[in-house]
Amino acid sequence: MATLLKEGLRFITGKGRFVEDIWQPGMLYCVIVRSPISHACLKDVRPPKRGTNFYFFSGRDIPEPSNWQSVFIPNMKKVPYGYGVLANKKLRFVGEPVAVIVADSLYAAYDLAEEVEIDFDPLPPITDYEKSISTKDILIYPEWGDNLMARFSFSNGDLNEAESVSDKIIERTIKMHRYSGTPLETRGILAYFDESQKKLKIYTSKQDPHVQKEFIANYLGLSEDKIQVICPDIGGGFGIKLNFYPEDVVIPYLALKLRKPIKWVETRREHLQASTHARELKHEIKVGFKKDGSITFINDYIVGDVGAYSLWPHSGLATIFVAGLMLESVYKVRALKVVADCVVTNKCPRGAYRGFGHPEATLAIESLMDIASRELGLTPIQIRGKNLITSFPYKNLAHQIHDSGDYYTILEKADEIYRKLMSLYGGRRHFIGVGLAFYPEVTTPALAGLPGWQAQEGVRLEIKSDGYVHLYSGTVSLGTGLETTLATLVAEELSIKPDQVIVHLGDSEESPYSLGSWGSRSLVTAGSAAVIAAKKLKSALLQTVASLFETKVEDLEIINGVIRVKDSSRGISIRELVTTIFKSPERIRQIPDGLSTIAIYHPPLITKQQDSTGLSNVSGSMASAIHIAVVSLDAETGQLDLLKYIIIHDCGRIINNDIVEGQVIGGTVQGIGGTLLEEFVYDNNGNLLNSTFADYLIPSAAELPVDGIDVIKYQGPPTPYTEIGAKGVGENGIIGPPAALVNAVNNILSRYGYEILETPLKPEKLSAYIYGGPQKRDIKASR
Repeated sequence: MATLLKEGLRFITGKGRFVEDIWQPGMLYCVIVRSPISHACLKDVRPPKRGTNFYFFSGRDIPEPSNWQSVFIPNMKKVPYGYGVLANKKLRFVGEPVAVIVADSLYAAYDLAEEVEIDFDPLPPITDYEKSISTKDILIYPEWGDNLMARFSFSNGDLNEAESVSDKIIERTIKMHRYSGTPLETRGILAYFDESQKKLKIYTSKQDPHVQKEFIANYLGLSEDKIQVICPDIGGGFGIKLNFYPEDVVIPYLALKLRKPIKWVETRREHLQASTHARELKHEIKVGFKKDGSITFINDYIVGDVGAYSLWPHSGLATIFVAGLMLESVYKVRALKVVADCVVTNKCPRGAYRGFGHPEATLAIESLMDIASRELGLTPIQIRGKNLITSFPYKNLAHQIHDSGDYYTILEKADEIYRKLMSLYGGRRHFIGVGLAFYPEVTTPALAGLPGWQAQEGVRLEIKSDGYVHLYSGTVSLGTGLETTLATLVAEELSIKPDQVIVHLGDSEESPYSLGSWGSRSLVTAGSAAVIAAKKLKSALLQTVASLFETKVEDLEIINGVIRVKDSSRGISIRELVTTIFKSPERIRQIPDGLSTIAIYHPPLITKQQDSTGLSNVSGSMASAIHIAVVSLDAETGQLDLLKYIIIHDCGRIINNDIVEGQVIGGTVQGIGGTLLEEFVYDNNGNLLNSTFADYLIPSAAELPVDGIDVIKYQGPPTPYTEIGAKGVGENGIIGPPAALVNAVNNILSRYGYEILETPLKPEKLSAYIYGGPQKRDIKASR
């Protein structure tokens, strides 16, 4: 029977509290006027000519913030932060904020926004990142002299020696397309100045209230104690709600200036058009192998499209960096070289999205592993088994540390399943394929966009006079069951029921400094801090009862919320004890000073400073998984149907079985949708052609495997480097589908001399390969 989450009843009964549900007296509504053109010199923005009951602001009226941009890539060229709040001199993509209308009704604001006139001189746009890197004719930032925002590179091992001993060198170009997340709730902000507290209060659908507060305070020139950021219930984040957008500072600025509550909620069109895109890049990759399948080297040149701007702090450049950083996957490699160029185009900026570079890396290396297995006469299982990391902790050539795991056991389970699937499905007809992908996931990562590579997380724990334990954390529940898992960890440590733990999330006023919820970090970091705090609290309670009962602490135990003397009937419940401490303190000989405590956890494996190579370990722990996909390909139409999907997953200790399964399946479905259906399509003028759900397709039940998705939760060795033995799970599911599905399709196409090494796997593309691919062979005729 599925576990009822602490927050579950609130959501299924429609009592969740989202930004759109929050109201203030006298509230005004904001509408953003956006650029209708992808590249132009902005001459003027004129307000509506009719009406007086509104406010109008353009880029001339709102100051730009200071130059906040990621320190992650040292040679990154200087650009204005984000979009410069509101465009002032240039327009660089369709959907860029240009002006705002503030009115007393949303409908009035939309009507007035349609009358805003934008005067501009068009410039030629560029939307093809492969052309953008080489052209000098169209420059998005003319002062650069080219369209290259940044180049990074790293290498380790003797590449020349590794190439010389290779028996087989496989070289391919692998491309991943542009798409992103579509959370149920779009972005939204309500800001107002609380005159009684002299404080700016901001309700926002974001994933990191403390980081938001830090930036907004810096922009507005206020001390942080004058700002409170509250992230209420969030209808999904997926990384899209991490970076700073113009709206994140415009709305608070206007609320402060007008001394009025102001709300803005993004439309779905705005979300698809301007709320960061992801993924789009290509690998020109070479991998060397010995005859027995051992990997000798990886040499990869990456070109990634970052769109028109760099975002802060989780920049699109960092996702490209991670796509190179994770190429070694779960394998041992002799030599590694990565060079990556981050290129600007007249498209929506690239930013964080669930998986953050991992799917891009996994698609590249796992595609090459399958190609190598065919060319070397090995099975996909055999070639992976030949290269697996076997001892932990293991530091790879990119300086990433695999803290713990059992990759061979996962592969053995996959081997058994793979054989069964080949037997079950392989004999049905020619056009059924089975593909797999093995990968690790960096969890509990450092935030490289802040000084010092921060990775810590703080939690405050307090027992109040009613006997309930209250947990305060700046992390945010994005629909991941975080309230349930945090309550479970504290309850286990104190031997009480989870219902006796009240979890408060996402309020910068109540909680210690937090980096927020992202990177599969919330449970591990906040959970570890919560356990540390619970131990402090437990110690304070035991010392108090030891004094009360005139016994030693070691002679006490806690069972079902009762502190008792071992092997006796003497005891007192925690609730009774706390009530006595608060209401009858004269009965207590030793009043504890630890009923409210703060604990801060920092993942010990993270190295906060880069070494001479520019690398450092960014991971507090690594989860891992194998995805196995079975697909059916219609040779006449190119239609690809999923028959079966199996995931073998290891995230260390499992705190809540149902939550783990839900996160893995949810991420996998998202990855399937991104591989088969979702794609942002631009024309040559930089217009996004699919900015509604009518033509930006997301997965439904109809697109999921006919025979279902199975999750095999292998609980491998608990990591010794977190307080709770668990690793993150939030992003893991989305990493495997692109590689598993491409390999499954190539399991079919390779029989006829074809391969496809790009996504999305849409019918028209597969049909083109079948009937007019590089070898010009007709699969239909070869049946």
